[in-house]
Amino acid sequence: MSEDTISFQVNFKGNIIPVESWSLDNTIHELKEYLVESTGVPLEFQKLLYKSKDFFKIIV
Repeated sequence: MSEDTISFQVNFKGNIIPVESWSLDNTIHELKEYLVESTGVPLEFQKLLYKSKDFFKIIV
């Protein structure tokens, strides 16, 4: 198990949801479960995008 963490933010309908000290061992499914609590959007209706200065990519 890694103790490494990252912090990032999720933008949802103009609201910023901070995700602090997220373990690198966590899965995308665990992130989606966390976002259900914050957004009320069920897992099956979520689409996550990764955006950087160089590109953006659908990750699930």
